[in-house]
Amino acid sequence: TLTAGYIVTYTLAMGFIKPTQTILLSEVAPQIGLLFLPHGIRVLGFHYFGWKAIIYLLPGSYLMWILAVFGNNVPLHPLAPIASISATYLGVIVANLLFELRYKISKPTEWKFLLFAGFVSSIANAASLSFLQNPDDLIYSMIGYTTGDMAGMALCLIAIMYFFRFLRHYKEHSD
Repeated sequence: TLTAGYIVTYTLAMGFIKPTQTILLSEVAPQIGLLFLPHGIRVLGFHYFGWKAIIYLLPGSYLMWILAVFGNNVPLHPLAPIASISATYLGVIVANLLFELRYKISKPTEWKFLLFAGFVSSIANAASLSFLQNPDDLIYSMIGYTTGDMAGMALCLIAIMYFFRFLRHYKEHSD
């Protein structure tokens, strides 16, 4: 399911959101998505599955990398999927450690933690991808990646929340 979620969100990001971004904001580097939905899936995967999420995310990540790169003139580095997955895992670990230090008694609500973990992961992801993709313009590149990851994560979490709300509503009214 995690792989399928990654593939669906990546397909939406590259098939609908990215072309719209290219039309409206042509000056943004082609490898930076300003609304990157799969970041939310990566963070959720590592939050719920831990290191095992690597096993679920890597095949879908490389499949989508192959489909996005070949024939599309998108300059994505071959190590980009590994860098993103590793950075997201590292970000979730760091977020967990920071929350354990800050909230020794109880953690805040889960959505606040997920947004924080997504932000920390996004910074790590932006740094790793910027070094791989755009080392000459790190700041611009990092701002683009971080913006895309966080906007995509927020939209992904909202969509998942409404999806489960719909399922709960449907189940209650179908009985």
